[in-house]
Amino acid sequence: MFGFQFTLTGSFILSSYAIIFSVIVVCMFCDLDEGPFASAMSFVFDSLPKGLSKGLHMVLGKRAASALERCVNGAITWGCYKRNPLLQIFYLAVVLGAYAGVVTYGYPMLPCRYLPIWHKYTAAGAVAFCLYLWWLACTVSPGIITAENLDDYAYNYMPEKYLYPAGRVCPTAKFVKPARSKFCRLMGAHVARFDHFCPWLNQSVGMENYRYFLAFLFAHCLLLTYGAVGMTGLLASDAVDRDLFNAEFYNSSTGVRTKASWTVVLQFLIFQHWGVFAVALLCGVMAIVLLGFTVYHLWLASRNVTTNESYKWGDLKKAWLKYEARRQAQIKRRAKRAAAREEALAKGGKVADDDVEESSDEEGVTLPYEKFPSNPYDRGLLANLWEVVSPLSLRAGGPVRDLESARAHAEALAEQKDEQDDDGECDASASGPSNRARGRYDEDGDISTAVGHNNGEGSNSSNGNGGLSKRAKKRRADAKRKDISASNTGVSDKKSS
Repeated sequence: MFGFQFTLTGSFILSSYAIIFSVIVVCMFCDLDEGPFASAMSFVFDSLPKGLSKGLHMVLGKRAASALERCVNGAITWGCYKRNPLLQIFYLAVVLGAYAGVVTYGYPMLPCRYLPIWHKYTAAGAVAFCLYLWWLACTVSPGIITAENLDDYAYNYMPEKYLYPAGRVCPTAKFVKPARSKFCRLMGAHVARFDHFCPWLNQSVGMENYRYFLAFLFAHCLLLTYGAVGMTGLLASDAVDRDLFNAEFYNSSTGVRTKASWTVVLQFLIFQHWGVFAVALLCGVMAIVLLGFTVYHLWLASRNVTTNESYKWGDLKKAWLKYEARRQAQIKRRAKRAAAREEALAKGGKVADDDVEESSDEEGVTLPYEKFPSNPYDRGLLANLWEVVSPLSLRAGGPVRDLESARAHAEALAEQKDEQDDDGECDASASGPSNRARGRYDEDGDISTAVGHNNGEGSNSSNGNGGLSKRAKKRRADAKRKDISASNTGVSDKKSS
């Protein structure tokens, strides 16, 4: 007979993990832009801070409340919008703390029925290997693009008409942006094949460290699964060795005797080995979450799409569906009016002049493309995965150069130089194509993905006169006429002499 009671510590651990898991599931699988979750997020991050600010001004006064708000806003800005090692420290605390729990509460139970003694060494080796991969992902460069090494990254990918038109100039770095690159404000650098900024690594994930990032995720999935299974094995061994499923339990708080059941045995094991159970629950919950994140990134890698591009393609898809819905609605309205007119004429009636004018004056909804464009960088599953393992900029024999990308990049540089010469401006801040010729930029130098903002107009093309502006074409034609005139004058002078 065993005496037990379900402790407050066990209840707190279960409740905390349930809340954390629920928040993670909501953030990963629920739409935070619309619906009830969007309203809740708006309340938490908008309405609630405004209400607290008004309350502070009423209680503390304007000066003290303003000073407190500045301190809080500064801390939030540094913690959320500046590059800092907070999550790196938290990662080390969680990993090393969990391993310390294994050593303190799990190792004394080894060997047991289901786990031999050598698991002490494999656990230590697994933790060390994961820390090594984390260190690699934190320290290996993502592929920083500068004016000096621009040629190593400029020709890896060809420009794409909707997301990466040729000739875009980074307003911060002041050079023509290679396709799929992006200026990271947190890093303060231009990153090749930018995927996202990872706060756990405190740096961007790009072309040259994406493989280490995926290895980091995959290794930690295995480590967390190993930890959850191993700690569960310790609890199961104790339950079997003590024959708990055939025992009778006595509750010291209520004085009630209870026969064994799965619930009763689990409560008893939590009470007896709360440290082992906490590590098992932590590893199990985080393994599920991290496995979903890893599968998502493997899916992106198999399609040769970055996280940044997935959002852009999503926005482009929403805009295209909106235009398509308007076009279909217009077709239905026209068909309905045509049917009504035919019915009226068949009955010998007269069509109202307003309906004729409305039908004739209505403009059609035109799409910038009839079919939604496909990803031009998708080269097949094996080729896409190999591109992650062996980045184009680091392959043997030098960076891979795409001919179309090289041609478009050269034309963009030529036009940039022509415009600088024509305007007479040598200042670097004024160099590069204008926003009017390139489309609309956002604050990071990325062109807007909304349908209609850029459908190929204003970007350099590789046909005709090399994508030159009208001003550059006119100047070249004038220079050519001057050269011909000068050569004719020289010939006539020679004949007269």
